Amino acid sequence: MKENKSDERALALIDEILKLRHDRFSAAKKSWSELAELLKDFEIAARSDKRRANRLKKITFLLNNAASKFIRSVSAANGPLADDWRRLAKRDFENFKDELLGLQEFILAERDFLSKALLRANLWKLGEVDPERLFKELHEAGAISERTWAVLVSHPTSRRDLKDRDASASLRRLAQLLVEIQEVRSGGKIAW
Repeated sequence: MKENKSDERALALIDEILKLRHDRFSAAKKSWSELAELLKDFEIAARSDKRRANRLKKITFLLNNAASKFIRSVSAANGPLADDWRRLAKRDFENFKDELLGLQEFILAERDFLSKALLRANLWKLGEVDPERLFKELHEAGAISERTWAVLVSHPTSRRDLKDRDASASLRRLAQLLVEIQEVRSGGKIAW
């Protein structure tokens, strides 16, 4: 199970791109590729809340359009019209940055929701569960207490016993319930 730090990574990538000068196109394209993959995870996770999913879809659509224009301009910046294309690429890069600000605002406003939704989405797609990572993510999400976390960490033999197939399925169900309980406690919406 991968760490649930996608929101932090997305914000870091956005910051990287926003800080780039207009002539650092290749660095922007590289960061955008990684960010686009994270956006796919966000869209899958956000399906549990129609309003947020629609808002993210709109942001993603605008961002993908701006990125496509930017990449097209950069790709065409060779040949006889290179100067013109570079000017277009610079303008498209600024438009792309504007759309990134919209995504940044969404992530910051919906950080708690995204964190829980990503955790829930990861729980659904798990095959075999790595108990240590699962417990760590549940602890970081606030689904298990510090005391429970300390007990789990202090008993390494019980963690090894939890790696069989039946235990993995039970752990997955338990983790889903713990996330649901945490959402109820925090007043969050539950949408499985």
